[in-house]
Amino acid sequence: MRLLRRFPARRAELLGCLFVLLGMLAGVGALRQQMDLTSLLALFTLELLLPLGLGLMAAGCLAGDPILEILLTAHRPAWQVLVERLAFLLALGGLLGWMALRLMERWQVPLPIRAEDRLFIWLSPLIFCLGLGSAIALLRGRMLDGGLMVITLMGGSLIAVPLTTRGCAGIPSDAICGWWLLNPLATLGGGLGLVWSFNRLLWLGIGAGLLVLSIFLARREEALLPAAGMVE
Repeated sequence: MRLLRRFPARRAELLGCLFVLLGMLAGVGALRQQMDLTSLLALFTLELLLPLGLGLMAAGCLAGDPILEILLTAHRPAWQVLVERLAFLLALGGLLGWMALRLMERWQVPLPIRAEDRLFIWLSPLIFCLGLGSAIALLRGRMLDGGLMVITLMGGSLIAVPLTTRGCAGIPSDAICGWWLLNPLATLGGGLGLVWSFNRLLWLGIGAGLLVLSIFLARREEALLPAAGMVE
């Protein structure tokens, strides 16, 4: 429970996120005899649910936090609080992602990515969702806006997966289908090979840029205080 002190106003949301993710991993283990379904469920959890859940938490790192004013009056810079909370979410995501990959290996769940590259299945979309949720929430001054942006973009990417698959069907396997570069769920959709490597680097870079923007926005402490008192 000491870990929950990082998010004193968001403990219920954080616990709910953890329960959902752990429940999905338990479902993967229960269905491991059905390899095709298990592989799809594993990728769905790693590439979509894990980044989505923690991205929603990132939107509430500062925006809408009722104790933000207390932290600022205690001479804690807002950007420092943000960095600590984002680092905690990244570490938590890393732990869950690592644990999930070890379980997939133990259960012999087939994944379409080489073992040494599998961490990027969840790392790139996780960095992107953390940066997106945090940056939009701070830019708009509302946790709800950051959370909705994460849900909209990741949900839209999921809807676009079958459309992108059909659009790239006629392209030779050794060629790059540029449409997969635009979708952070390329692994789930089967956009593999060289385009997958470019896809992971692209979304990792965008996410890192959004995290830097979040820290810059958090330095405007006078703009954060009105948002902290708003009910999301």
